[in-house]
Amino acid sequence: MVSMKELMSTAYKNHFAIPAVNVENADMLEGVISGAARVRAPVIIQLTEPAAEAFGAGYAAYLAKYFAAKFDVPVGLHLDHASNEEISVKESTRTGLGKRVQKPSPAKGRN
Repeated sequence: MVSMKELMSTAYKNHFAIPAVNVENADMLEGVISGAARVRAPVIIQLTEPAAEAFGAGYAAYLAKYFAAKFDVPVGLHLDHASNEEISVKESTRTGLGKRVQKPSPAKGRN
């Protein structure tokens, strides 16, 4: 696993885009990371708030770290539009990946 800052900096300097793919379960997560490894490209794993609640943000972070090491590919983790700090920050920090997870931004225009 690499930080989002590191991923974005590398992409910017080398003029390429990094796909961000929403996953709902462990099979999807492994498939996306193994596919990225096949083409030797970094990838960002995204979890929506409902997926993070069902799948478990901590478990997803653990598996992303495991598959990133297994397939030897740069992987970032992003909690897509997460506004629930309990899911995003606390759960990712509990797993030891707090600095590697993109924290939620305040929702604009939402009440």
